[in-house]
Parts: sequence; structure tokens; C-alpha cells
Amino acid sequence: MIYLEPRKSLDNAIIGEEDGVLIYSYTLLVEQYIEMDGDTNKDDAYRRAVDHIEYNILGTHMRGWPIIQEDLGAYYE
Repeated sequence: MIYLEPRKSLDNAIIGEEDGVLIYSYTLLVEQYIEMDGDTNKDDAYRRAVDHIEYNILGTHMRGWPIIQEDLGAYYE
């Protein structure tokens, strides 16, 4: 299985596994990247987190790469 790094933080965003491929929550990934950022301006940290996920994670295509589940319902809770 391919894990996103750093595992110490990003393992908290794993919500399942399917056929040997990890499934991460998009919302939880954003939250973890914001927490790792450390910037007190949460809007800037949010933008950086989304940019990183969109470009570096969703933009990667290879066999076994983790599935990122866009759980938009979490934004409406």
C-alpha cells in the first residue's frame, strides 16, 4: 500500500481501504495540512492545503495510489 507522508499526521485522514488501496478523506487531509502548516492565518493555511492536495496528491496517477474521497457533506454539518 502507498501511504501519504508524513504518516504521523496524514494517517489520521485514512477512512478505509479497498483492494489494497488506501482511502483518504479530502476534508481530513485539508484539516491535517492546516494543522501542520502552523500559520495563524487559517485562510492562508487552507488555501495552501488545498493547493498542495490538488496539485501534488490528486495530480499524481500511478498504480496503487491512494483514493481521495471528496466528502463534501462534511462541509454542511
